[in-house]
Amino acid sequence: MARKRTGFTLIELLVVTGIIATLIAILLPAMGAARARGRDLKCLSNLRSHAEMTTIYLNASEDMFPTRTSGAATGGGGVFGAFMPQRLILRFETRPIDIFTCPEDTAPVRDYRAGDPDGHDQNSLGIADLYHIDSQRTIRYSYGINNMTGIPPETQDEVALFNSSYTAYPQPVRTLLYADCTWPNARGHDKKLNDAPKLKGRVANAGSPLRLDRLASIPPDYDKPIAELRRHRRGSNIIFMDSHAELVSQQDCYDKILYSWSEK
Repeated sequence: MARKRTGFTLIELLVVTGIIATLIAILLPAMGAARARGRDLKCLSNLRSHAEMTTIYLNASEDMFPTRTSGAATGGGGVFGAFMPQRLILRFETRPIDIFTCPEDTAPVRDYRAGDPDGHDQNSLGIADLYHIDSQRTIRYSYGINNMTGIPPETQDEVALFNSSYTAYPQPVRTLLYADCTWPNARGHDKKLNDAPKLKGRVANAGSPLRLDRLASIPPDYDKPIAELRRHRRGSNIIFMDSHAELVSQQDCYDKILYSWSEK
């Protein structure tokens, strides 16, 4: 009588192993893409939360954006001064702290101390009391409001840039409200509209490892999209003044998005 087989042959095991390895090789990229898509969607959800808070603020303030004091407006300033508009919105309509961080933002340069509201720590966000956390706790803040809305103009040149009235923006469907950004105030200008490419470079190149808190610290090559500095695979997440959100290519950050109220 022939002996009954009790296992697989070596060849059978090798075939099965090869099939499993092939399936893994096929599925892993798809799983990676799905995870990246999930991170993109989480980032868009965070931006929508910021926009919702801002809309509630606007409804209660006769369509006027929160503005910084004149002393905090000049030269980029520290974190505390730059974050003033977002802090005012948060104090009006608080959302969970996890909306501050884009899952694709891996740069510790955007780590800020929570900080107390007294402003003694100028390199903090000033929101520790709001979230009942230690003032030294680190928060990665990945986004920026369009601070063309947050600075009262003081000169004629600035009138062409800054306007804190929502109704002054004639194309809300094209005008940036919040975006992936490299600095809380998303501002890079020299009181002239022709510095807009540097402002747009902060959004297009949102994965920058540099803080970019002052005009002088923005490298000249940030006047164009730099592929390796995009935060998401297809560019930057943007939410517009009409509250719709998009994942926008780096080039479109320059070509299709409006930042100032007077841009056409």
